[in-house]
Amino acid sequence: MSAAAPVPDPTGLSEEQRRVLDELAAHENAADPGYVLRMNAPARPGPSGPAGAAWAEAREATVARGRRRDLVVQLAVVGVILALVLPVAWTVALVLTVVLLVGPVYVVTRALRQGGLEPPAPRPDRP
Repeated sequence: MSAAAPVPDPTGLSEEQRRVLDELAAHENAADPGYVLRMNAPARPGPSGPAGAAWAEAREATVARGRRRDLVVQLAVVGVILALVLPVAWTVALVLTVVLLVGPVYVVTRALRQGGLEPPAPRPDRP
């Protein structure tokens, strides 16, 4: 594409709509005049090649860590609410049930996803 050829707007906005949005953004972010320029700049792609794969894995690990932390916080909140509402014996029974049921399922599922479990060997008495 040559430099003189007009580049179509990827958002599908008209020039007037783009101008109005730019004015609104500039008004909302008057303390940072370069905000509009940064928001209209094209997104930088991630690195390519082996560095890109490592970058993508690191990003996915960060997202997974955030999801895991959110789940732990949610479970803690539910646990606190249950402890406040239910008697101690019921709370202990529920926690033990969850640990005894969910724990082994989680361990087996994780091992299966990581390939840590081998399939059973074929029995010699069956073809």
